Formats: sequence, C-alpha cells, structure tokens
Amino acid sequence: MKWLFLFIQFFFISNGFAIDHEGKRIYLEGLNAQGQLIKSYINDLEAGAALACANCHRESGLGTSESGKTIPPVSWSFLGGNLPVDDKSRFYSIQNKRKAYDIKSLHRLLTTGINSNGNAADPIMPRYVISEKETEQLVEYLKTLYANDDPGVDPDSIRIATIIDPRLSTQQKKQHLRFMQGLFDMKNSLTRGELKRKKYSPIQKVPQYESYRHWELVSWELTGSPDSWEQELTQLYLDKPVFVVLSPLIQDSYSEVGAFCDEMEVPCLFAHGSGRSQGDYFNFVFRDSVKQQKDFLANKMRKEKNKLLYFDNEGQLQQLQSSQLEFLKAKKTSFNLMQKQFNEVCGKDSTIITKADIKFAQQLRKLKCPIDQKIKVLMLMSDAVNFQEISQFFQKNSNPNLCWVTDYGKMLKRNTRKIRVDVLTKKFGMENTNSESLLMNLYAYSLLTDSLHQLAGHFSRAYLLEIIEHMLNSFPNYTYFNSVSGAPKQRAIVGPVSEYCPKGDNSI
Repeated sequence: MKWLFLFIQFFFISNGFAIDHEGKRIYLEGLNAQGQLIKSYINDLEAGAALACANCHRESGLGTSESGKTIPPVSWSFLGGNLPVDDKSRFYSIQNKRKAYDIKSLHRLLTTGINSNGNAADPIMPRYVISEKETEQLVEYLKTLYANDDPGVDPDSIRIATIIDPRLSTQQKKQHLRFMQGLFDMKNSLTRGELKRKKYSPIQKVPQYESYRHWELVSWELTGSPDSWEQELTQLYLDKPVFVVLSPLIQDSYSEVGAFCDEMEVPCLFAHGSGRSQGDYFNFVFRDSVKQQKDFLANKMRKEKNKLLYFDNEGQLQQLQSSQLEFLKAKKTSFNLMQKQFNEVCGKDSTIITKADIKFAQQLRKLKCPIDQKIKVLMLMSDAVNFQEISQFFQKNSNPNLCWVTDYGKMLKRNTRKIRVDVLTKKFGMENTNSESLLMNLYAYSLLTDSLHQLAGHFSRAYLLEIIEHMLNSFPNYTYFNSVSGAPKQRAIVGPVSEYCPKGDNSI
C-alpha cells in the first residue's frame, strides 16, 4: 500500500509519466489505433514510410531545425494560443502572427495544409489521411507535451542531483562532492549578473536570459545495497524532485541507478561509464576505453578475418577468434620460441594483437623479421597499464611496425581540459588525487551547462535530452574523442579509439 500511495503521489506531482492513449501512437509512430500506417503526402507524392509528427517536431513537441527550416513547437500550450501573445513573446514566435488552433483548424492543417490564418503551410509539412476522431486523439496527447516546466525547476533555481555509492572510500566521496560543489559555486557566481539581466533586460534580449537559474547541488548519498538503490532513490526524489542527475559516482555497475532514472523519467549523465550499458532514453553513458578497444578489435576482425594473431597461454601464436581482451594478455614465453613463430608469419600481411606491458614490449622490440619483411604488432592499452611509461618507452624506441591502440584523450600531449582540472582543483583548495574522475565530471558539467542554456526557458526534460543529442553531434569536445555521434535515441557517448605508431605510419 505504501508504494501504491507513493506512485499516486508522484503521478500527481510530476508530468513525467507518459499518458498512454491513441494520440501518442499517432504522434510518435504515425500509426492509427489498428496499428496501420496513416497515409501521408508531401507535394502530392505519397510517403513510403510513416511520417510521424515526432520525426520533425521531436518527442518533446518543442521543435527543431531541419535542412535550414525551423520546425515550430506543437505542444498544445503553443498551438492552442494566439501568436504573438504579447510584445515579448513575438521574439519566441516562429510565425509573426497566427490565430490559436482548435481541433477543427488543426484537422484542416493536417489534411489540406491550410493553417489557422487560412494560408498555405510550408510545403515540407506533410498532409495526412486522418479522421477527425484521430485528430481529437492527437490533440489530447499534444496537451501532455510541455504543459509546464518539469519538476526540479523554480523561477530562479534548478535542482541537480549527484549520486554517491556507499562502497566508495571517504576520500573518493569527499573529492567528488567538493569538485562538483566548486563547479556549481563557480557557475552561480557567473550567473548572478544574468539573473538581474533577466528581470530588467530589453525585449530583444529576453530569450537569451530565460534559462538562467541558480544551480542547487543535491547530494544523494546511498546507504543500502545496490538491489535497494532504485527504491531508495525514488524516495529521495519524491522528497525533493530534481530536474537532472549529473555524474553519479558508482563503483561498478550503474544499472540500478539507470533503472531509477528510466522509471522516473529523469535525465542522467553517467560520466563515469563502466562500459556495461548502451544507455537508454533517459541515460547518457560515457563509454570507457576498454569497451572502446573491444569494439575496435571486433571491427578489425570483421575486416581482417585471417590476419589477426595472438599468443595463447602456452606462448603459441594463434589466429584470433574472439574480441575478448582476456585472451590477449602478454604471455611469458622464451624469446627463441617467439622469434621462431615470428619468422613463420613475417611477410604474410598479419598483425599480432596483445595487451601492453613494458617487459613484453621490450621482447617484441628485439624480434626481427627476415630482410624486407615486416609484421605489425598492435598493442592494446587498458586502464591497468601505465600509459606514460609505455609511451616513453615507445618514443625512445621508435618502430613504425610497433603500435598501440588507446583512446583519443591519452594521445594528446596538451589536453586543455586536463590542464583546466589542475587549475580548478587549486582554485577549489583541494587535492587532485584522481584527475581522470574529475576530468569526466568536468566533461559532463560542461555538456549540461551548454545544453541547459539552449533550453531558452523551456524546462522540459525531453527537450533537454534532444539538445544533448545535438550538442554531442555538433561539439565533440565534450568527450575524449576527436569525433562523437549523437543521433536521435543514441545514448552511448562514443568515439573512435586511435591506432598510434610513433614516428611511423599509423594506418594499416
């Protein structure tokens, strides 16, 4: 009974729960109640696939841009009102003047392309073979899209949570919270003036300042075992709702935290990715380098099925059949046996794959192929390997056929964000005992800062998720990687690892 009460309580305080009705299927999938495709036309040509409203107007209903066209918002709070409403709102308005839509005029727009003013809509707007009843169902769903701001936002403040694993050391917890609080304090000190400008800004500057809020850090330090976290987090959320969860610090699997975020429909940025999740609609995951390397190796295996070799447990050179890094550990074997096997594969356009360590790298440096025959040795870096030592060794012993694979960030001699972490820890008066963890916090914080600014005062969680997708696609500097993908619904923040051959050709 307690959980039933909590569920009902949360249902009424949050508009996050999706309301299941036929209009939702029409909007998101372009299907009618029978699951059939609603026919649509563009310039009198029938579309061959579903042209769901959400394809252009997005799931949030707050619109986007497409091929140089501005796609207007379609939540009923916009469609159901006149534009502009007042002098200020005309700067938000996509159309200079538009009468409010009702069910009848919206049905006319969908079926004939004539808007509420009696003018022809943009030709990229599809025309649908849709009934009046289906239009009514669609309107009911549009009324659920951004009816008002989501929980966790007040007129002058926004609450953002971070989550702490109870199994972590006191030092780890303290460093994480102190760095996060330092970032929030810095953000608020820079925002103070913007809050004043928001109240007294000229009309044309209003949209610029609408998203500014005082950031409040809410620390959720968990106490129970992982299997109780979802329940514990739900209660914490009900006691004090937050708009978004930033950089949860979890020791290993974050599946329980992810389940909470998905169930409560709260966006979560997992900066400390364990690589065990691809993310889901409400969870963005920073994939770790080990997972990246596995993907890299699996891709090479598809392209070069008979060219990849590795040393097995007995030190024998075998053809690689699996992308699991456990099979790629550097094996202890005699130098003579390694040289003998090396001679057999030299000149056969093969690549030996192994995990890197200095002693094994020293052995590999001594191996020689017959005259004019070469073989590439590709060494996979991991978090367990001291990158600096390996890097220094390879730099001193340059060989274009001795290469390693690592994530992009570790290859940079001057990573500006790493430098900034050092500066910030000094500014916050704290020790930097784990720069990697703090660096990922800074990445996630920077991504959230810029994404929230783009909301233009529309504090919709669904809209925030869509903006984060766009930010990742357009501004790859939020991760280690030199390129990232942020396609719709893609929630794993990923990018390519790099194959590096010191002073040599790094392409196969």
